[in-house]
Amino acid sequence: MILYIIVPMLLSFYVSWRFKSKVKEYSQVGLANHLTGEEIAKMMLKDNGIFDVQV
Repeated sequence: MILYIIVPMLLSFYVSWRFKSKVKEYSQVGLANHLTGEEIAKMMLKDNGIFDVQV
């Protein structure tokens, strides 16, 4: 019965740890085109004809 608590808890700790480590790793990687996230978001909105959203 205790396995129904321990195993999911350990699995969630592992997933959380992996997610945090990947976010930390990839947050240091720059984009090849040297654009910011804001610039990319604005381009995507403009390309799709969406003009009523602020970034």
